[in-house]
Amino acid sequence: MFLVKITCPKCGTEGGFSIAQPSYKGPYKCWKCRELLNIELEGNELISCKPLTADEAAQMQREEEIRKQSNRG
Repeated sequence: MFLVKITCPKCGTEGGFSIAQPSYKGPYKCWKCRELLNIELEGNELISCKPLTADEAAQMQREEEIRKQSNRG
């Protein structure tokens, strides 16, 4: 497991979460201000952190579910 720390660009609060792989691309929500962010991690380092609309987050979640279903069968 990898512990990732992220500083929210909107409110400046540091948050974090654990991931199984050192790379991740997807949504993250600030625990304090609830800002949705699209983050990209590579080698357990933050590469990109951009604001994300609720519609964009929902679309990303749908795409992830489709990916998971296609990997099962």
